[in-house]
Amino acid sequence: YSNGGFFTSPAKASANFSLTTYDSLIKKYHKMYFTDDKTLPTAIKTAITPLLLKCQMLKESNGNPNAISPAGACGLFQILNGAAQDIKGPGAIARNYMNPPEVNIDIGIQYMKRLSKQIYNSCSGAAITSDDLAKETLLAYDHGIGNVTRYIKTAKLRHLTPNYLQIEQLLLDSRISAASKKEASEYAPT
Repeated sequence: YSNGGFFTSPAKASANFSLTTYDSLIKKYHKMYFTDDKTLPTAIKTAITPLLLKCQMLKESNGNPNAISPAGACGLFQILNGAAQDIKGPGAIARNYMNPPEVNIDIGIQYMKRLSKQIYNSCSGAAITSDDLAKETLLAYDHGIGNVTRYIKTAKLRHLTPNYLQIEQLLLDSRISAASKKEASEYAPT
């Protein structure tokens, strides 16, 4: 990645990026697409939290709004043209359209919502925990929804690169630090 690599630690991120820089945008779009959506199942609302979205964004771009991957994914959420086009229509495929942080966060959060709904629906009414839904949504973000839904009921998910472990470590680290304890409580589902 042009941002110097994958996100590896909260300390590294804080050296280059304020962890609160995009909080208001993440909260705004989470509220719009998750909290305020009365048709969304509770499992999805509790699985995809603002803190999870923030950690996903940091893992994708290390907080660099100008990051571009070798595959052409760009911005904070490393959005590919196809995903942007699915969310926003044909005009969204221009990289300069997706780079502004507000647009990229908007598209990234809508994409996470779409993936979480597809994962939830692929369970065909079977109970799924919020933790499993969050993990499988993160896997779908990294490896494609088709790969995850195809293998969702098998142990074959284990062969996929477990990038969600980076997210879990970020969440754990953020809960341990004194500053982030307050932040985690602010992000707790209401």
